[in-house]
Amino acid sequence: MNKKDKTKWFIGGAAVALLAAALLYFGYMLIPDGVRPAAPDSLQALKKTKQIERVIDRYYLGDKDLLAQTEMMYTGLVAGLEDPYSRYYTEEQYQELKNQRAGEYTGIGITIAQQAADGEIMILDVQAESPADRAGLKAEDILVSVAGRDVSGMTTSEVVSLIRENDGREIQVTLMRDKEKDPVTVNVTPGTVESVTVTGEIIADHTGLIRISRFAGVTADQYRQIYADLKKQGMEKMILDLRGNGGGLVESACSIAETILPEGVIVYEEDRSGNRRDHNGKGAEDFNLPLAVLVDGNTASAAEILTGAIQDYGVGTVVGTKTYGKGIVQNLFHLSDGSVIQLTVTHYYTPKGSDIHEKGITPDLVVEAADESAQTAAEDAAAAGDADQDSSVDDPQLQAALEVLMQ
Repeated sequence: MNKKDKTKWFIGGAAVALLAAALLYFGYMLIPDGVRPAAPDSLQALKKTKQIERVIDRYYLGDKDLLAQTEMMYTGLVAGLEDPYSRYYTEEQYQELKNQRAGEYTGIGITIAQQAADGEIMILDVQAESPADRAGLKAEDILVSVAGRDVSGMTTSEVVSLIRENDGREIQVTLMRDKEKDPVTVNVTPGTVESVTVTGEIIADHTGLIRISRFAGVTADQYRQIYADLKKQGMEKMILDLRGNGGGLVESACSIAETILPEGVIVYEEDRSGNRRDHNGKGAEDFNLPLAVLVDGNTASAAEILTGAIQDYGVGTVVGTKTYGKGIVQNLFHLSDGSVIQLTVTHYYTPKGSDIHEKGITPDLVVEAADESAQTAAEDAAAAGDADQDSSVDDPQLQAALEVLMQ
């Protein structure tokens, strides 16, 4: 074939390709809506999107935010998987998620709420050793102004944003306190605050009670510190309270499991192709305490990984009610613009191969929680100053765990 013939062949081929593309496009346009498939990248989907845009442009009363609309389209694309654990995050939302996972946030260390009666912003709790604690802020203080801005009429989210905007800069906080007639003004510097995810105390009979609220990046270190402190105080038995723990980082749960379990598999995952990934522990060097684990219907995900491993290895007794049953793991996938997609990618199994997803873990000893009337009676007794009131009496699950450890 000479050069001239090759040129004719190329031009002819290109013309055929263009004609085929045109026929395909107009063919799609002629097929009635609802007949052809509407994949996200199909011509039908593009056509329908344009139709919706034209209707909005013509009839919508308010102003439209193109960026917000676009972000919602991305959100909807992932939401269409109908998986409650898969979601789309903007870059800003991901930064917030990242902070939550790490167990750190920008702030001063207070928990606030807006009063229903008058809309005032009240401090519910002040974290120990936080900037707010060092500055002298107290629970039940009413915020009047933050960084020179009157907070009356603001929502809690707006107040939190105002504090975060001043990261690293000293600000004035004006507040009203019950015992003070005049407003109190203090100086505080917002910064990185570490969330408290683990607490511990010695209760009856040299028993240490360690509560883990969630598994964040800081949790394993906090657990080790509290465990060491309780050992110094004479802890001879241990209760690990995972009730209400909705999970968090698998790596954090495995790190704690490694201080309790013998050498071996802590948990393993399988993806949709059946590929297996083991999370192995080197084994605890000196853990020999009688152990009970408290769980309930809100013990989920990473908390179930730790519970299931302890139960499978037989190193502790699980007490309470059946756990939530979340046996799947999500991974984060970073997109080029800084946004992130979180997708469910694997199924996890306990060391003995138990699948707990939508089934939960049945405790070795099933004990129901106290009913509301019993809890109210216990709270009334405590409020009346009954010093002899046993903290476990109003908590039958905790009482049952203590009895297990006495055997």
